[in-house]
Amino acid sequence: MSLNDLYYSFSTIAQVLAATTALSGAFAFFRINKVNELLVGTGQVVYDRLGEKGYEFRRGEEKKYKDRLRDALNRKNIGGIREVIKVLRDIEIDKGETVESRPKGVQVTYTLCFEDGESYLKRLRKRTYWTIMISFLAIWVSTLSLSFVGQLDCSNLTIWISAVNQILFIVALIQTFRLIRLTLLRKTNIELIEGKN
Repeated sequence: MSLNDLYYSFSTIAQVLAATTALSGAFAFFRINKVNELLVGTGQVVYDRLGEKGYEFRRGEEKKYKDRLRDALNRKNIGGIREVIKVLRDIEIDKGETVESRPKGVQVTYTLCFEDGESYLKRLRKRTYWTIMISFLAIWVSTLSLSFVGQLDCSNLTIWISAVNQILFIVALIQTFRLIRLTLLRKTNIELIEGKN
């Protein structure tokens, strides 16, 4: 492998990874926003139903939790919305209701929408983080190697540096494609429910 080949290889690795990282990061950003909006929308539906059967708080707690839910909706705070819906779910369970007896109750909303949605968001954020970190590492190693191309000769060190670059490149691309697949192909339960309506 000539020095010219090494120069173009290291340069191409950095450019390709920069482009794919930016693209996958954009996909993840929009996907996270979409799922957040769906969860806030579910919280709004629960807020609108407060006072109806199955959507009542314990006596004396109505104002406190209604205000909390309204504030969480205004701030688009998923954790705050989940907390209030969890209280409603616990009340539903305490009344002896089950998922089978109330298939459209708060237990189903909490389990299918919030637990699944938050689990998906956690997995998406984690995969996005690792994709970006691995890609940046690969870009950094490639760029660093690029700066030393003139000093490299056809030795074992050159082969080793080239192999490390190629391995990092492949790992980063695989991680990027896994992230894109997660953002484009995986649907959350809330999206599947929304799609039926």
